[in-house]
Amino acid sequence: MGAGRRRSRPERDHADLRCYVVEERFDGRPGTELQGLSVAVYDEHRGLWRQTWVDDTANYFALEGGPVDGGELHLLCRTHNAAGREAVYRMRYFDLARDSLTWAWERSLDAEQTFEELWRIDYTRARTPATTAVSDSRVLPYTAI
Repeated sequence: MGAGRRRSRPERDHADLRCYVVEERFDGRPGTELQGLSVAVYDEHRGLWRQTWVDDTANYFALEGGPVDGGELHLLCRTHNAAGREAVYRMRYFDLARDSLTWAWERSLDAEQTFEELWRIDYTRARTPATTAVSDSRVLPYTAI
């Protein structure tokens, strides 16, 4: 199993504390040669999360979604620049616990009838000074194991 690092942190607008943005910097090295950046925000008007992902291989994904039955969080991506424009991608967050979660990247080629898992990462909370300073429980900085 490879190792990688995902650093997440909240960003707060000093003028409006209701504005909540989560910035993620992902580095899959040495296990996976992938580095990326995402920015996510909770859209209070629509009641869902919206996330934009870009990486060092020129991928672009715009995702949105939220909690689903069964205690999972799903973000769907219908806007992307990946090969096969008809594909729909899904991020699944599941087995959610205070200090761990499982994340899966999935693809549907049949109009969201079924999804194929392309990548799975088990995360555990890192115990470093940089991550323990985050006090908001909505953001969990994790290190992939």
